[in-house]
Amino acid sequence: MQQKKPHLLAEKYNGFSSRYVTQAFTKFAKAVIDRYGGQVKYWLSFNEQNGFFFEPGFDNTGFINGERDLLTLYTIANNTMVAHAEIANYLHAHYPNDQIGGMLAYQEFYPATSHPQDVFAARKASEFINQHFVDAFTKGHYSAEVLQYMQNHDLMSSIQPNDLALIASHHNDFLAFSYYYTVALDHTKLTPNTPPNYYMRDASVPNPYLESSEWGWQIDALGFRNVLTKLSNETALPIFPIENGIGIREESLNHEVIQDDERIAYHCDHIQALKDAVDEDGAHVMGYLGWGLIDIPSSKGDMTKRYGVAYVNRTNHDLKDLARIPKASFYWLQKVIQSNGEQLD
Repeated sequence: MQQKKPHLLAEKYNGFSSRYVTQAFTKFAKAVIDRYGGQVKYWLSFNEQNGFFFEPGFDNTGFINGERDLLTLYTIANNTMVAHAEIANYLHAHYPNDQIGGMLAYQEFYPATSHPQDVFAARKASEFINQHFVDAFTKGHYSAEVLQYMQNHDLMSSIQPNDLALIASHHNDFLAFSYYYTVALDHTKLTPNTPPNYYMRDASVPNPYLESSEWGWQIDALGFRNVLTKLSNETALPIFPIENGIGIREESLNHEVIQDDERIAYHCDHIQALKDAVDEDGAHVMGYLGWGLIDIPSSKGDMTKRYGVAYVNRTNHDLKDLARIPKASFYWLQKVIQSNGEQLD
């Protein structure tokens, strides 16, 4: 059997650590744009692009063989930004009525205490994991702080000649992001040699003021409002949260309706937070997408963690009858949409 090309690109070239794969993806994206440009109005090049700058960046970009060192991670992050910039320029040149946006897995960081070192760690983590990409998307350049770190740690070879000029030449029409939870950081869990890219992995601690999902993701609707308003103020672009939701372990026996009150409460609080960001803070929000409408294999192919407002009758290994069964949150969301967000209770 002939091997599928995406997997071949991972095995032979180590995915987006290779500029060859970067160019192949860009070529593919241009072909998709040529086929659907003018019909599709809004475009994204990569999902949660800043995720390529911390540890998931290796697995999510086809890196299979070799040392998972910082230089490779920075190379992956830069290669994908180069691809995004070239794709954005191509779309704007050939389909000027279409729009494209950068997309982040936005991580809002809190200091675990008022200790200045906790505050410092939270700010620095956000600069590397969030702001570095926000600056590239909205200002056409990387974070000065991150570039200085790269110079100090022999990481500048991850950037090829003309890359920075290409990034500077592109622009985005909106900024999209996913939002699920916030993170508190404790500086005592860090060492002097911990890269800021890994602060979230190494220094995260439970926030005693927030409740958590079964998977430890801390529920923070006010954090959602804060991110919406902050990004709107900083970027002067329309802000588009395109993923927001809560994963819950669920089972529908005999196709009965699941009473997912926890999901309803989560979305109710977060949609209200969005309304407050718009009505009270003046945030420019162009839309909202919850994650997701139906249950799908979450993250790494796991059906155990369900996000949808419609239950899909299957497990990881048993497809059953694949029936779609609306949950209580389905009928709640139906009323929210019909009332344009006015009826949230």
